[in-house]
Amino acid sequence: GELEHRQVKRFYKRTNKTRFERQIAKHERMERHYRKYINTLRAKTGGRVTSKLRSSTSDTDATTPQQHHSMAKKDRDHVDLYTLANLHVGDPALNGFVTKLKDHLLARILNRQYDPDPPTFTGKDRGDLYIAEDRLEQRYGMNLYHTTYNLRRGKDRVNMQNRSHVITLSRANNSNHPYSYARVLGIFKVDVLHGPTMSDEVRMDVLWVRWFKLDETLRAGWKAKRLY
Repeated sequence: GELEHRQVKRFYKRTNKTRFERQIAKHERMERHYRKYINTLRAKTGGRVTSKLRSSTSDTDATTPQQHHSMAKKDRDHVDLYTLANLHVGDPALNGFVTKLKDHLLARILNRQYDPDPPTFTGKDRGDLYIAEDRLEQRYGMNLYHTTYNLRRGKDRVNMQNRSHVITLSRANNSNHPYSYARVLGIFKVDVLHGPTMSDEVRMDVLWVRWFKLDETLRAGWKAKRLY
């Protein structure tokens, strides 16, 4: 009755007001799944859902107002670098994985532009980079901080279970499209030592992503009155 009508009005506010019926149905499904999850969690925890959810949201490294990101402290695994690369031979996502990872790290350490084609760094350059124990520490969540339009501190979360797609400003200088899109395949903490420039190991955080290709046939943007 009236309560159901209020719920539909609440969902309507979350739509773009165009062909909103399907969007409302999607929000209803999401809320239904959420409530099912909460009830399951209550059954497992004896009703202590609120405290469990509160502790999980703060389960990241401590941050300062100037900090760009933080990573989940719990739910971490250690991955052997070369075991990972050799475990799925033939997988395009792992083709040249170690080389690309080292090139990426070197570019950040030396403050140089990374370009995989042609390679920016030589085999000797990569030989100067030491990854501690040839090991990656895998995390499953990451918070990215930014300043909102009203000058508050905002936060976006990358979650490997259900929020692994990201959007960035366009990586291509010659593209008319303003954004690039990717799927995050892994979140890693890496301890590195670079012979010529470092005397101690330095922590570096890495997102392993697969970039999506833009569909040039899709009409979108302000003129098309359609989202990208």
